[in-house]
Amino acid sequence: MKPLQVLHLLEATAGGTGRHLDLVAQYLPSLGIGLTLAVSPLRNPLLPEQLARHPDIKIELLPMKRRISPLGDLLAYRKIVRLLQDNQPDLIHTHSSKAGFLGRLAASRLGIPVVHTPHVLAMEWSNSRIYKKLEQLAARWTTKMIVLNLEQKLLAQEVLGIPAADLVYIPNGVDPEEFHPASLEVRAMARKSLQVGPKRLLIGMAARLEPQKGVGNLLRVAKLVLKEFPNAIFLLAGSGSLEEKLKKRCRALEIADSVRFLGECEHMPSFYHALDLFVLASLWEGMPYTILEAQASALAVVASATPGALALIEPGKTGMLAPIDDVPYLASAICTYLGNELVRERIGKKAREFVLVEHTAGKWAQSLAGLYHEIIAGKSGGE
Repeated sequence: MKPLQVLHLLEATAGGTGRHLDLVAQYLPSLGIGLTLAVSPLRNPLLPEQLARHPDIKIELLPMKRRISPLGDLLAYRKIVRLLQDNQPDLIHTHSSKAGFLGRLAASRLGIPVVHTPHVLAMEWSNSRIYKKLEQLAARWTTKMIVLNLEQKLLAQEVLGIPAADLVYIPNGVDPEEFHPASLEVRAMARKSLQVGPKRLLIGMAARLEPQKGVGNLLRVAKLVLKEFPNAIFLLAGSGSLEEKLKKRCRALEIADSVRFLGECEHMPSFYHALDLFVLASLWEGMPYTILEAQASALAVVASATPGALALIEPGKTGMLAPIDDVPYLASAICTYLGNELVRERIGKKAREFVLVEHTAGKWAQSLAGLYHEIIAGKSGGE
């Protein structure tokens, strides 16, 4: 049987959506899905090199700007139309706001079924009426929308007017063999690579250094935590536009010796293996891969209570939640876990069990491939 041909369209190729794209390329071909990835390299110059690991997948580099740009968006739209005409996919899968709007518009023009994953809906982070109107318009061109948490589902129904039958919950997943608990030897090696002794308490956060991730709040949290646990070190894995500003803030708070900016980590499992606790201070999230990766690594997680974190953390069982923007509460939660190693281990074990049941990449990929086949079968049945 000829593989189902699916074209994925993505502008936001950094961070969690970049991880998502990599998993698409890694898992879907083995499930009989022929893939074309039409992606913008503007936010991730290393993207072509990263995608070269998947030689059996067709890659189309399609520059798209994040912000609204009438001329640039028109040019990108025309390129998308030509790309769809040339490739003739059975289905197009769009991601996030920019590619989601342009791709769904092009698919509607050409009569191609379209799956859209917003990851984070624009209304979750912006009060802009323009974004709201654009999302409402694009909703008319959507065959199925994948939602990642309950709040997204409600927004899609109540604000975008998408029927419940056209909303599909397919949660993100990670590879539990890639992200796994560390043995004592592996943990020691991970810490040695960071030049950190065994008695230091390591709190890690992996995130783009952008406003969404609340890293400024985390530095204020660190100031409070270090008063109670002066042997703690905060590790920040990731890069972004706020890096120099955040380093300056560390110096102003007099915590620079206890906060390390690691940049982009080539081997994320080693990052998690070094940690005692994982923290995510985001202001909004769809379903963060970093929480899943930390949980799969058997780490206790403390996170701000974004809709995405609420979907992954059961307080007291698989981690702890703090109100968004509540620095004292987040600091207190971190201190609670730092003060009890046995509780951290118990929580981490439960968190990994949760991922193994609900959030493996294999389960996610099977659900996604099943949705594609269901849509095409429904289209064929209706013709």
